[in-house]
Amino acid sequence: MILKFDLNIYSITNKYKINMSNFKTFQIVDILSDDWTKEKTVPMKDKNGKEKKDKDGNLKTKLEKYKEFVLTIYGIDSDDKRIVCNVYGYKPYFFIKIPNSWDTNNAKTLVKQIRLPSKDKIHKRIEIVIAKDFYGVQWNPNTKNIQKFNYIKIFFNSYSEMRKFSNETKKFYNTKEKLSGQRKEIHKEWKETRTSINNDSNLYESSIHPIIKFIHDTGIDPTGWIEINNTNNGEYKSRLFTQAEYTTSYKEISKYENDNPSNYRVASFDIECDSLHGDFPMAIKNYKKFSSEIFDSYQKFIRKFGDMINVKLEENLTQLFTYGFLRDDSLNQSKLELIDINSISLNKLPTTETIENIVYKIMNDESDDKRNSITDDIQNLSLKSKERDASIKAICDIIEEEFKDENIIHLGDPIIQIGTVFYDYSKGETFRHILVIGNKEGLLEPEICDDLEGITVQKCSSEKELLLGWRNIIKERDPDFITGYNIFGFDFKYIYDRASVLFPCHDKCSDYYHVKGCPMKEFLNFGKMDCTQWKAKDHNSKKCTMKTQKLSSSALGDNTLNYIVMDGRILFDIQKEVQKGHNLESYKLDNVAAHFMRGKLKSIVDKRVTVSDTGHLKNGDYVSFRTHNNIGEELFEDGKKFKIDRVEPKTLILQDELNLDLSEFHKVEWCLNKDDISPQDIFDKHKYGGPSGRAEVAKYCVQDCELCIHLLMLLDIIPNNLGMANVSYVPASYIFLRGQGVKVTSVVSRVCAERNTKIPELMKIPRLNDYIKIYKNSSDISKSDVKKIWDEMKREAEQKKIEANQKEKKYNFKGYLDNLKDYFESIISYSQKLRVILSIIKDYEYEWGFPKEYELEDWYKRVKE
Repeated sequence: MILKFDLNIYSITNKYKINMSNFKTFQIVDILSDDWTKEKTVPMKDKNGKEKKDKDGNLKTKLEKYKEFVLTIYGIDSDDKRIVCNVYGYKPYFFIKIPNSWDTNNAKTLVKQIRLPSKDKIHKRIEIVIAKDFYGVQWNPNTKNIQKFNYIKIFFNSYSEMRKFSNETKKFYNTKEKLSGQRKEIHKEWKETRTSINNDSNLYESSIHPIIKFIHDTGIDPTGWIEINNTNNGEYKSRLFTQAEYTTSYKEISKYENDNPSNYRVASFDIECDSLHGDFPMAIKNYKKFSSEIFDSYQKFIRKFGDMINVKLEENLTQLFTYGFLRDDSLNQSKLELIDINSISLNKLPTTETIENIVYKIMNDESDDKRNSITDDIQNLSLKSKERDASIKAICDIIEEEFKDENIIHLGDPIIQIGTVFYDYSKGETFRHILVIGNKEGLLEPEICDDLEGITVQKCSSEKELLLGWRNIIKERDPDFITGYNIFGFDFKYIYDRASVLFPCHDKCSDYYHVKGCPMKEFLNFGKMDCTQWKAKDHNSKKCTMKTQKLSSSALGDNTLNYIVMDGRILFDIQKEVQKGHNLESYKLDNVAAHFMRGKLKSIVDKRVTVSDTGHLKNGDYVSFRTHNNIGEELFEDGKKFKIDRVEPKTLILQDELNLDLSEFHKVEWCLNKDDISPQDIFDKHKYGGPSGRAEVAKYCVQDCELCIHLLMLLDIIPNNLGMANVSYVPASYIFLRGQGVKVTSVVSRVCAERNTKIPELMKIPRLNDYIKIYKNSSDISKSDVKKIWDEMKREAEQKKIEANQKEKKYNFKGYLDNLKDYFESIISYSQKLRVILSIIKDYEYEWGFPKEYELEDWYKRVKE
């Protein structure tokens, strides 16, 4: 039977000329997409659209650029090799609902009527499909079945073209332009199409990303195994990757049954920073602290010497600024004793002339509606804190303005160490790495940091070398996942801010584009694609840059994620993942580790503790003990940490004796704790601890990285979220970096596609804040817009009424309007507030039927007053 099967395969491959060696199987890590710039040969035409020919009658042609949608799939094959596959041929699409009486000609006419800002024909092709509508059950009595409708399915060459056409469709649907002839008739019939309530411009599924549609249409699992036929099409090879690069048509992709997980490589990192002044580290410092010290020092002069010192205000300020910037101690001893101004680190010292310019601007500062003059406030010892802060900010602004002209930069607090632990998920292998700098440049390697057992210590001569070293180790080890603790809240943003100081952009760079040779562009090359090459300009989704993303959810509330985009690498924050699924008293890493990493005590003999499981404990770790009794849980000796001398099978040998009677409690557990050192200890060990002190900090840094690896393994963060991606039919990166909406939309749209049902695009619910922006820009609001505002107010009021009834409380609509007035007062000026409120209340109160019991006239009068 096996021989027969092999012969059948042989005969099939010969008959259809199938080259089995071209087939490749791998597991998907992530999916991205971009619009690639392509070129095609097209005939040249004259003004009348007629094709041009040369003297010999040959057709004249030219190269025309166009955009094409291409997907990039990152994966791992069965040999643990990282690969990249570019998928071509898949066309983004959406639907437009049309009257059931229309045929293909009518549909084509409508599409032509939707005028575009460019002359290019951007849609690829159209076809009419018959399907059900997602909203409402609409019955057809003739067929005695659910009513079906006609839709135009429009395919596009690129995603950008799809979005442009969607916007133009909305404009055409809502046009106020006077139409005539066939255009008028088509527009009228189309607008009268029977559709769902609040459907936006008869559009259906226009906001669903083509990546999600691709996953649905091909039937693949977004983190599962697939098989491709490698077409090796050079036109779709970017040659921007060091990994093996394949190309295939979307029609040559199929799901491949394989339950074996790939050997994912996870990198967990942590940074340690120094503080130049002992306060919380700041990557980019301003002059606020320095300005407040100048301000307070001068007021100390007044308290010591009286108001007479104000006679020489300009002279005294010059002395204070000179001391602060240049450390000039020519002041008399009585004044020096009062000065409390910390030195600041600048890339170059200001000249005497620059200091005099700063003082001159302070002396000539004038008061306005928001604050007093600086000279008035600095001489006022009974000044309120709000007024003091305003003057300090003004001083800070003057310094920054003057230093900007002189190209003087306030050096921020440097990154002194970056630890990274690489873990191979299937093999269980760990590689620990740390980059360290000394307390000053020019130190020899032995003077920077001592070697550490089991940790590769890379000694760097400067912070710049340290940051480049971290980028290089990420590129070299090529992890699939990058994580850490609170990296979206602190680490990524701090690295980017320090890089912006150390690798300044060229003047011609912008937020969207870096010129060739830009130092920042070179540094940010963390992804699998080499974004420094010119050809990378088409790969917008893969460009390594800093991204700030805001998410809102019922579980976590409002969150701001800051991270560096790295194509082919999935980023997630352990802290955020713990917050998603667990309600803890504190989300500090020490508390989280103690909560999850624990084991039961069986017996205690002096320093020898027998336990049910030693977990990830190792020699030198710290543990605390948690007791359980009828009252509840309690930390033994207020959470005292015991150091482990050595770990044996199911036994911990402690350095100190544990005086704990197990018989007094229902259960006693050990809890893993961090070997915490205070921020001040880190600063001191870096500055004054020598190579051994910096080695202690390095050990602590790597410990935090490894702790994150243990947590993600214990909580099954990666397999759980990959499973969620598969059941939601979205790429794995969406699970960590997107909200719930995209997952729900994906599942619903896939089921609807299976049931031949189309999902309408709903009109965006207007927010009051949107209209306030319009008023701020001195634009007019149409009558329909004001009605939308009132409709939203009514919806919110009804919801509040329902909530009040549930709580058995009387609902006061007038009170709601009072709150609305306060809302406007908090965000716009008095005159603008009246314009908005009067538009809604006075002009339209009768037209839309405000009930009399709301007493709007009284409320309106109070607003006007």
